[in-house]
Amino acid sequence: MLRGPMAADAPESTLESSAASPLGGVGDSAREALSSALARAYSDFDLYRSRFLGAGLTGEDIRTSRPLDVLWRLPMLDACDLPALFRQSLDVNRGIIDVEASSGTTGERKRRLITRGDADLETRVLARAFGICGVVPDDRVACLDTGPLTLMASFTEALDHLGAAEAYAFTMSTDPTATVDGLAALDPTVIMTIPSVLERVLGRLHERLESGRLSLRTIVYAGEPLPAPARAGLESLGVEVFSYYGSSETSTLGIECRSHCGLHLFTDTAIIECVPGSGGADERVVVVTTLYQQGLPLLRYSLKDRVRVINGPCPCGLPYPRVEVLGRADGSVSVLGVKLSYQSIRDAVYGAVSGAGPMQATLTGGEPDMLILRLPTRLADREKAIRESLFGHEPDIAFLVGAGFLGLRIDFVHESSWHGFRKAHLADERNAPEGANR
Repeated sequence: MLRGPMAADAPESTLESSAASPLGGVGDSAREALSSALARAYSDFDLYRSRFLGAGLTGEDIRTSRPLDVLWRLPMLDACDLPALFRQSLDVNRGIIDVEASSGTTGERKRRLITRGDADLETRVLARAFGICGVVPDDRVACLDTGPLTLMASFTEALDHLGAAEAYAFTMSTDPTATVDGLAALDPTVIMTIPSVLERVLGRLHERLESGRLSLRTIVYAGEPLPAPARAGLESLGVEVFSYYGSSETSTLGIECRSHCGLHLFTDTAIIECVPGSGGADERVVVVTTLYQQGLPLLRYSLKDRVRVINGPCPCGLPYPRVEVLGRADGSVSVLGVKLSYQSIRDAVYGAVSGAGPMQATLTGGEPDMLILRLPTRLADREKAIRESLFGHEPDIAFLVGAGFLGLRIDFVHESSWHGFRKAHLADERNAPEGANR
């Protein structure tokens, strides 16, 4: 039986003194849950069992040693390990009720199997997070996105659990005025959305707020950073802004509190390590071990999120430790909450032709944003097959293009015109200065 976390189990917001230093320390309930998670991983998953044995750990070691000592001897899990873990979980779990998928950053989409226990836990933790944001039963909450995505569906269920007066998914159109007019008719007090979605309607929202024709008082955003000017503009109009933190692999990990002094991480649902990154002295990379996740249990999984740890107690009084999220370390680019990566796009493109080859990929701004792919002239007669392969392997891109939120242009050029360009990354030029060479 899955035992959910209780707020009382939360450890004090300090860093344990150890080689691995789990953020916030580890309480007794978390240690007990970790011990169970390690035992299940060893007994049920070949991928984990081989990692335990490779680290010189046996089932007896898991039963008799301190769970944190066992955990820290394991190598880190990476996104490329998730497909095998997903397939093994299909064989192990019998209570699967849903699958959540996200764009792959290593050439294959990330998928998380969700059990009934996972869904119930997610609802409770999300409800806790939204309560920290000040969502109350009188609120009318609109989850604004480009479509009724899984993330927003789970949000609305948690809002119902919290007792919100109204909770609904609202689909944005390509016309900002029509979107805000539709929202205004429902008059939400809270909007939950993605920053790049919010930015498309921000001007119209400002007009409504300035004229007093909208009751909006809170915005919770997820998935991307919100530019400081956009946040400051909303706050100047009396709208309180919160950042939600989570991932498709782990669901909810934390929330910004009402003191707005960083993101609190829920260390009673996961062991969170912040290991040194490749940036400055204060930069860390988040590594997560899930304590109660059944469909996709993760042991020392690197999220690739770069953070700065904020030490000391928070004025809000919450016991959970805090971080500032600095960005991503995997080179992915977000378009309306959809993560795009050079590698996954290239693999999809060359899935239509035999062999592999070079590709130049650029994302430019406009109405809509434009994804430009440059490929060798020898592939010009395969454009239809290339588009079909790209859309088949990357359904999120197919949706954005089909709905008019993203444009796609494929140019076929002689490789000599690339001037030696061979960098394997997606160049994001949406915020490039006007007139800059693209």
